[in-house]
Amino acid sequence: PLAGAWQLTVSDLAGADTGRINHWSIEAVCQPGKQTVRKEQTESLSIPDKNPAGVRSVIKVDDTGMLGHIRVWFELVHTYHGDLTVTLVSPTGHAAVLVPFNTLGSGRGKLTKEFTPINQPSLAAVLMDEIKGDWTLHISDTWAADSGTLEKWGIEIEYE
Repeated sequence: PLAGAWQLTVSDLAGADTGRINHWSIEAVCQPGKQTVRKEQTESLSIPDKNPAGVRSVIKVDDTGMLGHIRVWFELVHTYHGDLTVTLVSPTGHAAVLVPFNTLGSGRGKLTKEFTPINQPSLAAVLMDEIKGDWTLHISDTWAADSGTLEKWGIEIEYE
């Protein structure tokens, strides 16, 4: 928006005065606006029982910029929510544990969660990361006898 020719125009409307411009300059600061990218992955991925390798789902972001704010959500079905650990890994390798093991209690069935740095401070680990690349949601069930499925997840990234 600042590209192009700049021109200074001066008018003396008094008629009797004279003068000259010895020097002039302009200083412009361009602060690019924040942009947002929103991506969602809908798939049915089985969460293996008692397996720390768990399941991984990837969302690829093609935009470039520095992350300013993030929102992450997921929807899954599981027979015992407390068995699960859910982690988001940024393209730079920074990890944010969204759901630590044994923090969801004995709930079962459908589970829908949404996280921002406000309600999940671990997301601060990915703030100011480069957004371009593979964002990975990792879900593991490290306790025996229960099973589940990741149905969908997504990210909304605000960046500059």
